[in-house]
Parts: sequence; structure tokens; C-alpha cells
Amino acid sequence: MDKIQELKKIKKLLDDGFINEVEFQVLKNEILGIKKPSKENSQKKEPKSTINKTIDNSCETEANNIDEVDLKTKQESEKSNEIKQENDSNNNEQKPSINKKPTKEDTDIKDLKETSKGEKVNFPKWGYLFLLLLIPLVWWVFKDTPTEEKLQEVEIKELNETVVPNSTQKKELTEDASLNITNTSNHFISNQELISLFNVNIEDLGDSFIGYDNSNKPQFKITSKQFFNIGDRELLLTSLGIKNPNDCHGCRGRLDIGFFEFLNGKWKKINHLKNASSASYGSFPTFNEFKFFGKNKLCIVFSAFDMGMGRDYSTRIIFGLNYNVLYEIARIIISENTESGMTYEESGVSVVNRKYEFIDTGKEYYTLKIIEKVNDNNEEIQYLNFNSNINEFQTNESTGIMIEK
Repeated sequence: MDKIQELKKIKKLLDDGFINEVEFQVLKNEILGIKKPSKENSQKKEPKSTINKTIDNSCETEANNIDEVDLKTKQESEKSNEIKQENDSNNNEQKPSINKKPTKEDTDIKDLKETSKGEKVNFPKWGYLFLLLLIPLVWWVFKDTPTEEKLQEVEIKELNETVVPNSTQKKELTEDASLNITNTSNHFISNQELISLFNVNIEDLGDSFIGYDNSNKPQFKITSKQFFNIGDRELLLTSLGIKNPNDCHGCRGRLDIGFFEFLNGKWKKINHLKNASSASYGSFPTFNEFKFFGKNKLCIVFSAFDMGMGRDYSTRIIFGLNYNVLYEIARIIISENTESGMTYEESGVSVVNRKYEFIDTGKEYYTLKIIEKVNDNNEEIQYLNFNSNINEFQTNESTGIMIEK
């Protein structure tokens, strides 16, 4: 029986794959005492006794039976394994294997999650100190970052605001708001500060403002200043004269007109009419007066004089503020004399004198009345109406001009 047990053990080793068939046969023969006979042994070998033969036959039969049972079991097991592997392969195509070994990335993520749940991150104390120092620094850097309001002011400054206000804004400036002239302002501003707010750079004036000897520089001067209020708005209409360092007849000075408003504690430029006019000998038109050309509509008048080719003339140049935007609304030759250079027959005109005034007709814009006298002839009167589409008083008859003699 011991041999049978040993045979079962080596058979199990064979089934488990620890030994192969050849090794199994060798071990089995050793257990059963079967040796490969040589030629001499086969000739001299004596027949076994009946008892030994019976035992050997029984053991061999038992071993063969074991082989047959185990072989059958093994075949059934292999067949079952093949069916199972086929099913597993089909299942693997549809879903991932449960026993699949996790990848390194999944393991790292899992470890990170476990760490975040189970461990508390210790933030160094110097980090808190760094944050305390960083917060004031960030505030200091960004405290002057342009807000939407500042960006709008810059846009107005650079683009020289030309958009006409809508009907609601027009109503506020005309029907519901009243323009009041004031001699002074509650918020003082010096001429030098105004020049800075005009922000005209010498480089922007052009080559004609470069002195011949490169020593003289253009001179800036505030030539007029009028404070006024419209409702709660505190406003200022002013002019800047820029003298050309060269004084030849063709060397022109420059006149700029500016409109300012007091907003958020300081004066700010709302509209800037650059190079509005000029005059010869490096000069610029002279301020004359402020007037109204409509309901709550203020204008500023300048005088300019020039001569040449035997003709002397003096002009009134009028700039009006219409819905926060400045325009040249009229240019009138007040006097003209050609006697010094031409005869009456050559020129057809000897002396011309004109006078003008704005007449309140109860409408939004006044009517411009011009009285003209040529030589000793009778006076002629013209009435000019304001064209809001081009923002000037027109001499075209289509605007309704009437002429009286």
C-alpha cells in the first residue's frame, strides 16, 4: 500500500506540473521495482515467484487504474479550463477584468486620494509670513490700475470726443438745465495746470515751430477762461495760445480751444479743438468775448488781423460748444480795406464794414444777424440760421436767410 501512496504522490506532482511524463515513468518504475532488463539479465533471469508476480501485477494494475482515472480527470479538467478561458476571453472583450493589475498611474492617484484623506498638509510658517508681505505689495501695484471710468477719460482725451449726445442728454442740457455764468470757481485751477491738461507737446507742433537758431522755444499761454454751470455740472471753457518762435509773415502761431469739467475731485478735459485757428508773424487770434448762440449754448469769439497784396482785413472767428463738443460755427470779416493796394475800379470793393449779433428767437439755436455796409451804399442785413447737421451758421438760402436793404 505504501507504493500506491507513493504513486499517488508522484501522480499529483505530474498533474501539478512539477514533473513531466518521462520523469513520472522513471519514478513509477522505481517505486514498482521495474528495471530495464539487459540482454544478460534477460537470459539468466529466473521467473518470479507467484506471490511476487501477483503483488507486482496488482500494483501495476492499481497504478494503471490510477493513471486511467487521473488521465480522464485531467482531460475533463483541461476541457473545462478551455471552456472557462474561452468564456473569460469573451467577457474581457466587454468589460475589464476584475483581477487586472492596476497601472502605476491608478496606484499613484489612489495613493494621492488616500493621502489627501488621511494626512494633513503642513504649511510652513514662513509661507504665512510671505503671504502677509505679498498682499500689501499686490495692492500697491494694482491700486492705480485704470478703472472703466479712467479708460473712458483716456478715450475721450485721445479721440477728441465727437459723438453727438442722444435726445435724453439734449433735453438735460436745454430744457431742464440752465446755464449760469460764474466769474470764479469753487475749485481753483491755475493757468499752468490748464496748460498741462491741454497736454500739447512741442513735438506735435511740427517743424514750423522750430526756431531758426534752435534757441527759442514755442510759448504757451492761456488767453481766456470762463467758468459756468449747467445744472450740477461745473464747467470751464478756455483757450490756449501757442506762439511760434519765428516771426516771419508766413510763420503761423496756433490757437486751441478746450472744454473742461470738474469730476471726482479734479478738473478733466472733455473736448479739445486742436489747431482751431492761427495768425501770421508767429501769433494767434486774440480773445474777444464770450456770447450765447442758443439756449444754454456758449460760444467764444476771437479777432484776427492780416494784410497782404494791398488788402487789410479783420475777422471774427466764433467757436461754439454744442453738446460737449467744440466747433467753429461762424467766421465773419468785420472790416476790409483795399484802397491801399488797388483802385476801386480794379477791386470792385473799397471799404467793407460788418456788424453781427445773435437774436433770440425762442428756439434752441439763435439767429445770426449780419449788417453789412459797402462804401457809402445802404446797409444790407442778412439772417443766418444754424444748421445742426454741420454745426455752423450757413449763408445758403436754403437755410432760410432773409436779406433786407
